[in-house]
This record gives sequence, C-alpha cells and structure tokens, in this order.
Amino acid sequence: LAAVFGANGFGSQVGEESGIRVEETTSLRPESAVGVICNFARMNGAAERRLRSFSMAKQFYLPLFKKVAATTGADLENIVYTKSHLSHYFVMTPSHRSLIEAGVVIDRGRRPLLARDNVDLDRLDALVRRIASFPFKAGEQPVLLASQADAGEEKVPYADSGPRLFDFSRMRRQAEMLTFLRPPPPPLPPPSVAGGPPASGGDEDEDCLLVAVVGDALLEPFWPEGLGIVRGF
Repeated sequence: LAAVFGANGFGSQVGEESGIRVEETTSLRPESAVGVICNFARMNGAAERRLRSFSMAKQFYLPLFKKVAATTGADLENIVYTKSHLSHYFVMTPSHRSLIEAGVVIDRGRRPLLARDNVDLDRLDALVRRIASFPFKAGEQPVLLASQADAGEEKVPYADSGPRLFDFSRMRRQAEMLTFLRPPPPPLPPPSVAGGPPASGGDEDEDCLLVAVVGDALLEPFWPEGLGIVRGF
C-alpha cells in the first residue's frame, strides 16, 4: 500500500486518525444553522421528466413558506431541489423548534442536539416525505408525487442511506492536506536469538505511507456558499 486518500465527505475521520490536526470554527448561531439532506431515487418515468430544479428562500416567498409550515410541520428558511440522472436531491434548513415539534429530535435538552442517537429516523423520513410532497412550484406536480406516479405501488426509495441532519454552525477543516506515516518498528527478536533485530533494508522515509484528505473531508462544506469540493483539491 503506497497511499491512502480520504474522499469520504464531511465528518471523515481519515485525516484525524492519521495525526492531521482538526480545526473548528463557529460560523452561525446554532438555532439558525440546521440542514437536512435527502436523495430520492429516480424512477425514470414520464412524470419525473417534467420536473424542474428550483431554489427558494423564505425571505422572498414568505406566504408560500408559511403554507409549507402549516401543511408539513417544517418551518424552513430555504430549500434547494436538484434533479440529477440518479436522484432527486433536496437540501433544506428547518428550525430547531419544528424538528422538535415533529418528533425528529427525541430529547430537546440533549447536547449536541443533533447527536445520532437523539434523532428519530422514522420521524425524519416522514418529515422529508411531507416536504417533498408539497407543491412548491405552481402548475408543477410535487417531486415525490411525480416519482410515486412513476413508481406505482412501490414506495419511492432513497438513492442512498436516507435523509441526514447536519449542524453547520460549527465548521471543521483539516489543518493540513496530507501527512506521511512512518511504518511501525520491526518486532524485537526473542531473548534467545543473538545479534538483535535485523538491520533496516533501506531508507525509512521511502517506506512512509502518504495519507491525504480531499474535497469535503478536507474542508467541511458551508453549503449556502457551495464550498468544500471547490476548495478541497
């Protein structure tokens, strides 16, 4: 093995476990910095083909977002929908309060609030399905209903492991992009063996393992600005 590259997204432990220092910065107030990501699988039917991507913010569509909250229980600040060849990608920012009232957050007093074992995944699944079933664009079928029309009786699955909550009030980044790990020392010989350990076969530096982190694993993305992969290479 000559090199290891950590390209497994934000929250990656590859760099940290290899000795690269992690820096953390505070960017926004925690109560206004919660995001939800979800990817519904494409059914590749006629109804889906008519869908168009959109991006909306509460400050520009206040009446619509009030209706979203009343209908779905999600008090959103903004929502982005992108249709790709493989999935229907959503990223949105619900308030802490609406997540608690929807039962997504199990214990409101827990810190960190969005700890994995403090999130009810079934409630989160139900919430994002309600949001994806809401008609954000006039004259266009809601995304999940269009997918369901193409899926028939089958429930529209996710294109990945399911919806994910993240807190972007604190941003993590690796202090360095790469490091070199020296190989472990050779084992000591048994006491009965004379002459000590065998001599090294060459320059130790040549045997070092290159460990590098790239993309979102290097710089956690602040998604409203599209950072992460942009600066990670």
